[in-house]
Amino acid sequence: MTGRMIAMTLLICALWASVGVAIKFSLDSAPPLGLAAVRMWVAAAALWLWMAPRWPKRSDWATWRVVMVAASFYCLLLAFTHVGFNHVAAARGIVLLNTTPLFVALLANFIMPREPLGFVKSAGLLLAFVGVVAIFAHRLDATGGSAFGEGIMLLAAVSWGFQTLWTKRAARDVHPAALNLIQFIAAAAVLSVVSMASEPIGLWRPTASLAFAIVYLAIAGTVVAWLLWFRVLQQVPASTASAFIFTVPLVGVVLSFLLLGEPITLQFALGAGLVSAGIVVVSRASALANGFAAWIEARGRGRAHLACATASAPAIAAIPQISHRDGQKTRN
Repeated sequence: MTGRMIAMTLLICALWASVGVAIKFSLDSAPPLGLAAVRMWVAAAALWLWMAPRWPKRSDWATWRVVMVAASFYCLLLAFTHVGFNHVAAARGIVLLNTTPLFVALLANFIMPREPLGFVKSAGLLLAFVGVVAIFAHRLDATGGSAFGEGIMLLAAVSWGFQTLWTKRAARDVHPAALNLIQFIAAAAVLSVVSMASEPIGLWRPTASLAFAIVYLAIAGTVVAWLLWFRVLQQVPASTASAFIFTVPLVGVVLSFLLLGEPITLQFALGAGLVSAGIVVVSRASALANGFAAWIEARGRGRAHLACATASAPAIAAIPQISHRDGQKTRN
């Protein structure tokens, strides 16, 4: 990955981390599914108004079936995430949702365009995930949630993995704005129906703070973040880009320290170090794998040369004796 792509991906993760803080703030005045639906409608409207003067050509919609598959998994991601966090503690939910890069790496072997998962990348992903678990280990108590909630959060992670890979597949032929708009509208429509069927209207308490939070969630946390994310997926392997998702809880903890005064512990520092090391390994997986292969090849050549030298040593040592015998025969 280039420095520009790394910076862009880190910005995306920072925006996603701030989304968590904004959602937590907003849930005091709005039901979770209804909040997600309104957020998606505002995001879709903002993207439409911004892109209307320069909307992509109709030919960009040729792979609409792939786009709709990605949109379906996006709906599942939002629904599972909001439902899951209602049944598990926040820390446990964050750790379970952060299994997403692992699912992306595994699924990338089967969904086109396939991305083979090597040993180096696998090690980096596991190292980063261990770092996330280390950060939140002290909060993962036995009363942190139900088996149902944990299963829902894992389904959210799997849905995010599928959505990432199908989005990358569609991003080869579809303009990011069109790809975003379809997913936003699909998610907004589905979540609106589910919210109206399951959440009382009395849970809404409109305030200026809620309106500001929804605008921030829609513009910064949705339109900007997902447009940048699709741009990254167009240029970077999905398994490599998704490894940076591990930084989302790190940024969330830092924001909690800056905005809420929550302390940063030594445990967080150690976990952050593991996450950073894992991401470096994943982002440099190709170079590290090539370097390791070159080292193995060099050692193999060295051993081959040594074996040849060892095998030829008796023959070389016999040359003077052969020359001496030939000389004696000549004199005789």
